[in-house]
Amino acid sequence: MSQSTSRNDHLPRLELPRFSGAVTEWIAFKTRFERRIVSLVEDAERYAFLNKCMERFEPARNMCEALENSGVSFAEAWQKVEERFYKKRIAFEGHILKTLKIKKGQKLFSIGILSLIDTIDTMITTTRQIADEDNASLACIANGLLVCIAKERLDEVTLAKMEEKLDLQTIYTWKQFKSELEKHANQLVCRSLGETSKSTVPPKAMLIAAASAKSSGNNKTTLYTNCTICQNSEHKAYACPEFEPLTPKQRLEVVKQRSVCFNCLQRGHGVANCKSAARCKQYQKKHHTMIHLDREPDPDKQLKEPQPSTSRE
Repeated sequence: MSQSTSRNDHLPRLELPRFSGAVTEWIAFKTRFERRIVSLVEDAERYAFLNKCMERFEPARNMCEALENSGVSFAEAWQKVEERFYKKRIAFEGHILKTLKIKKGQKLFSIGILSLIDTIDTMITTTRQIADEDNASLACIANGLLVCIAKERLDEVTLAKMEEKLDLQTIYTWKQFKSELEKHANQLVCRSLGETSKSTVPPKAMLIAAASAKSSGNNKTTLYTNCTICQNSEHKAYACPEFEPLTPKQRLEVVKQRSVCFNCLQRGHGVANCKSAARCKQYQKKHHTMIHLDREPDPDKQLKEPQPSTSRE
């Protein structure tokens, strides 16, 4: 007597891993994908599987199809895809930033607390995997946290400059990142001080403004539309990207070298003739807050302003 059995209790087919293009998703996608293709022998089958997984991210799908059409082996194609779309440092920092940006809840119940623990554990596991660091150490995460915290406090211009200098496949320690920040700060100082060695002949716009003021009979004050630090017409001296990063003492030196008013940071007059009602926010003295020397009980004694040079106007 033969007995035939039909299996209707098969497990459901596993869902394909999908890649959306987010760098932080690559490690999880790669792990799941490589497990799925272990049983596939032919390159054609592996290419078909990969193309299906890339349906949601057109640039990757187009690249895979082009590589397959050019006759590249699947192993080589898979390596090229990873080089194109996986940036180690961005993925590493992305997981840490995601954790730092978790919003604080009003009141967490048990499920919320456990979810928070799982999120942090996932971040630790993933960042260690990306950094190829021993599980017994949290050094890579500690360094990553410090770097990410510093980046979150940088303005957009400075952050963009820093990103231009950093390698996308290198995970930086705080010491390395701090070194790059210090180099950038020193460059800003040198650039600002370098401006003082340029010709003292004022730009055309300043000459026109001076001529206009002279013809109107007002020789004491002159209207300047440009920044008196870098001559840019899009901002004033107090918002100058070359002036703002300096220390108060360095700013004071620049102000002296540029012969601008200590109170309003404009040319054409001195503090005695300054009509601005603004005062230092620290001691309400007649000098700009940006050049206030914190360690001096009476900053005005330190701010010996040179007479404005009429020949430069």
